[in-house]
Amino acid sequence: MNMQSKGEVTLKSANATNHPVIDPNYMSHPFDRKMLTLAIRETMKFFESGAILQEFKAYVLALRSQSDEDIHEFIDENLLPVFHANGTVKVGKSDDPTACTGKDFRVYGVEKLRVVDLSVCPMTPK
Repeated sequence: MNMQSKGEVTLKSANATNHPVIDPNYMSHPFDRKMLTLAIRETMKFFESGAILQEFKAYVLALRSQSDEDIHEFIDENLLPVFHANGTVKVGKSDDPTACTGKDFRVYGVEKLRVVDLSVCPMTPK
C-alpha cells in the first residue's frame, strides 16, 4: 500500500535531549482509508471461507457489518503501525518546503550534518 497520508515530526523545544513530537497522522488521506477498507473486505471474505484459524476469524468478524462506517470504526480502533516510518527527512530541492536534505544528503541550513538512512526517501520503497 502506498500511503498518501502525511504526518509530521516537530521539535518539542530547543533542548536536544527532549524527544521530538511525532504525529503520524495515519489514515488522514481518503485514499488510504478507501484502500484499507477494500483490503479488510477481502480479508473478511477469506476468513468467512473457513480457511483461517477460529481465533483470528472471531477478531475480524467482530465487525457489526461490512459497511464503510463499521469498517472505518474498526480501523480507527484497531490500526497499529507495522512498518518503519520513512520520509521524515525528505530529499528534495532546496525550494521544496517539505524537503530537509539535498541529493548529497546534507541537511539544509546545518553545517556538517547528513542523513543517510531510510528517512530521506520521499516515498515508501516497494
